[in-house]
Amino acid sequence: EILADIKLPASKFFKGCRWLVWHYKNKANLGSDWGRSHESILHFRKSKSFTMNVDHVRISYGDHTLKYPEHPQAETSQYGNGENSKGRIWQPNPAGAKPRDVIEIPTTCNGMHEKTNHPTQKPEELLRKFVLASSNPEDMVVDPFLGSGTTAVVAEQLGRKWKGCDISPEYCHWAAERIELVENWPVEKWIQYDLENERRRKSIR
Repeated sequence: EILADIKLPASKFFKGCRWLVWHYKNKANLGSDWGRSHESILHFRKSKSFTMNVDHVRISYGDHTLKYPEHPQAETSQYGNGENSKGRIWQPNPAGAKPRDVIEIPTTCNGMHEKTNHPTQKPEELLRKFVLASSNPEDMVVDPFLGSGTTAVVAEQLGRKWKGCDISPEYCHWAAERIELVENWPVEKWIQYDLENERRRKSIR
């Protein structure tokens, strides 16, 4: 992984880094080797007080948690809301569980409204996770390798300012077309939209 070569030298310029994984299950294995089902992501932080909007990127709970919703939990539990004290009975957060460092979202595929012919297009749902978690409305989002425009589309959806560029005029044209079609939804509706899609995917597995 080329990211492994980047992580150490980049640590000179950042105060912290987390290794995240984008995991997908809908990509065919047409070769004779282990099938690839993930891509690695480095989340660098400029300072220790970085933006992390946990409540905007919560995920649905597992079946076991929903079946047995009340049980003692440690204060540091990934499911907790950070307010538990010793002896207090924990209950699921109505907005969902805290996000994990493995993000499970399908790749873009034929039939999806957002699909273009870009060879490495990322799904809008994946980029929404990062923009929601790591920025606030009116913040600036920059993508120096804009490709088909997914980062700009998502920033536009979520009320962020954005800048992007790409060496390919064709890709820039695709990006401009997609930006023109952005739905004018409130941020809360996009959050609910992604959460409902996640629940729907789990229900059909």
